[in-house]
Amino acid sequence: GKTYPNANIAMNNPSISGKKSDWGATEANIHVGYGPDLCIIAFGMNDGTKLYGQEFYRQNIQKIMDAARAGNPDCEFVLVATMLANPEAGDFAGCQKDYLPVLQNMEGEGVAVMDMTSFHESLLTQKPYRDMSGNNVNHPNDFLARGYAQLLWQTVVGY
Repeated sequence: GKTYPNANIAMNNPSISGKKSDWGATEANIHVGYGPDLCIIAFGMNDGTKLYGQEFYRQNIQKIMDAARAGNPDCEFVLVATMLANPEAGDFAGCQKDYLPVLQNMEGEGVAVMDMTSFHESLLTQKPYRDMSGNNVNHPNDFLARGYAQLLWQTVVGY
């Protein structure tokens, strides 16, 4: 692009709706084993709905990171703490919030946490869930997608 005209930038987005972190850990060698420079890992919504424990979640995120680092030891990471599920939507609201401290404990040199959980929780004090969700259950609409984008920018760029 205009900012980095000599950069060789390629993007790979292997996301599949409904998958959980154990799928990511199993598929990691295929999707990040080529050694990316930056890996954005965003699991938690579906894990939380299934009430997967913190250690199970942590181990899966770590396996994904290990696969990326096997291809590029200098790979950096953004670990995305998920938005919350609608507590009024049956069994979807599980333990999503429990994954934030797991990711925060993984933060360090080359690993940043994008705290969408707290951001979304704060928004919910002023705005109804239905106004931020495309399905009123667990998917962001365009408003909340912009929140994800802005928070990612802030996490990566710093302002």
